[in-house]
Amino acid sequence: MNFWLSLIHVDVREFVEVASLAEELGFTGVVLPDHVCLPEQPEARYPYAEVTLGLDAPYPDPVVGIAAMAAVTSTLRFTSYVYVVPMRDPFSVAKSFATAAILSGNRVALGAGVGWLFDEFALLDRDFASRGARMDEMLDIITALWRDGVAEYHGKYFEFGRAHMQPQPEQQPPVWIGGYSDAAFRRAARHDGWLGLNDEPEALEHHLNRLDAARDAEGRRSAAFEVMVSPAAPPSVNFFRSLQERGVTSILTPPLAVLTGDARSPVERRDGLARYIDDFVRPLAP
Repeated sequence: MNFWLSLIHVDVREFVEVASLAEELGFTGVVLPDHVCLPEQPEARYPYAEVTLGLDAPYPDPVVGIAAMAAVTSTLRFTSYVYVVPMRDPFSVAKSFATAAILSGNRVALGAGVGWLFDEFALLDRDFASRGARMDEMLDIITALWRDGVAEYHGKYFEFGRAHMQPQPEQQPPVWIGGYSDAAFRRAARHDGWLGLNDEPEALEHHLNRLDAARDAEGRRSAAFEVMVSPAAPPSVNFFRSLQERGVTSILTPPLAVLTGDARSPVERRDGLARYIDDFVRPLAP
């Protein structure tokens, strides 16, 4: 079982220190959230929990953050959880993640989702209703550019002749899909993984069954596949082991602030993370 540390709402000035510590202690990787700009009075409501967007909460650019942390680590992996692809254009996404993949030595995955905050789409002048269909086309373009360094596309939303992109990554970053719609599970099954979030155990089992069905429908049940979850249940070695037996490959930890409490000094922060490693990561190490 792999364990990934959540950096949601961590001050960007602490990224380098936290990444170095996470690698030293034995975390598999770190994940970064994504928002571009938050409206002061959004009409949309977060669909997965009763939360209020904190306008002063930090959401640094995840790809820039990944590049900075990659420079001070050698084994730690990185992903976005999730990068709202249809708020961008496919060429910029392909170029950013390709560059980060090269700089990190192929330690980057694109954790992608369609997004939920339609007010943010409006700020960026992107259509919200078509975001799923557009993301499907965008992922076709992005993976083609990574694979071949050149792409040509004739779709409903994107139409262009042969276009080249360099630098081209030595390995294609895996694409992991977040979301709970039928389309999200189909999308995940066509790519390299699925990202869940804050599920009660019974709901998680239901979602894993849906994921299995989608992978069966795509004929990709035997392909290598990432399943990362952050279950809304008390952590325990036995519980995590049962998830591993069910096909879950990675656990996303609670946010850093939850694991370390009010700790601000490097020593206090290390102690909080080390306890999690000793309690859960080491007992489940291969």
